Amino acid sequence: MALSLAGYPGRKNLIWLSEAFPVNLFPDEMKTADVLRAKPGGTSPPAGSNETATMQMQFGKNSSADYIAEVEKVADAFMTAQVAVYPIDAAGVGRISQLESLTTMRSMAERTGGKTYANQNDLTAGLRNSMDDGSTYYTLTYYPEDKTWDGKFRHIDVKSGRSGVNLRYRLGYYALNPGLEAKEKEDSKKLGEEFSQALALDSPSSTAILFHATVTPPAASGQKVTVNFAIDPHTLAYTEKDGAQQASLGCAIMAYSGKGSMVRNEINNVMGKVKSEEFFKLMQSNFPCQCTIELKPGQYTLRLGVVDKTSKVMGTTTASVTVP
Repeated sequence: MALSLAGYPGRKNLIWLSEAFPVNLFPDEMKTADVLRAKPGGTSPPAGSNETATMQMQFGKNSSADYIAEVEKVADAFMTAQVAVYPIDAAGVGRISQLESLTTMRSMAERTGGKTYANQNDLTAGLRNSMDDGSTYYTLTYYPEDKTWDGKFRHIDVKSGRSGVNLRYRLGYYALNPGLEAKEKEDSKKLGEEFSQALALDSPSSTAILFHATVTPPAASGQKVTVNFAIDPHTLAYTEKDGAQQASLGCAIMAYSGKGSMVRNEINNVMGKVKSEEFFKLMQSNFPCQCTIELKPGQYTLRLGVVDKTSKVMGTTTASVTVP
């Protein structure tokens, strides 16, 4: 969902209705000590006590901490895509305590700049208030002075000089270097798997990379289908090398039959280099990429996509073609 919404500018609101939110999607601050301090009375049991050992076991094996790496990726994707999460508790008012769910809901909302609606039986009001709350916002940007890209979570604190103002904003970001190209084969394989999944027929369109695509069917039998991609250069990541700006990407075609089965796929890997003095002109036009695919006569649904190997983001769309 984050990939599907990333290409749309500005803030997006994700209204999430559920009767339970059992997993903490932002676990970097959920340390054992924090859990212990949350005990009634605000005190922690003595270090080394049986109670401490028991609680550490409860939040160790088979807990959400096992999925920290995956969860941090989801969290970073939401925040990078400027998606504000608005959890709405569909369970309504009940006698059973929903403390864990409420804590997770508030965590999701606060970390992304959204708001939680819980302990109420009026879902319509929650939906309406969520849409109204996210309809007006300011966009603030800054360049971090700390260039140490260690992958850790960094907090953002926004203050207002006016009294009585309630500010709501994403609480931080993960210090991941957007210009760091993956060098390990494992990362490359993982990116390929994610790209293939994004090109699946039932996957929603990803918009982190924007492009126009022109599909040209073969003029005669035996010729290939040609797809020309015109990619928005502002949505690509560049690295500077030997006085030139360099982009590494791939444009792909995945063809499906009328029954929905995958027939064939092709990808064209491109390493584009643009001299610094020509880089401004590129930003005023499109980054080109062409891919061809050989198909038998018939009607096909095409999934078209572009993947940036530097930033690891992608864009996809759907088209159709008839091969004579």
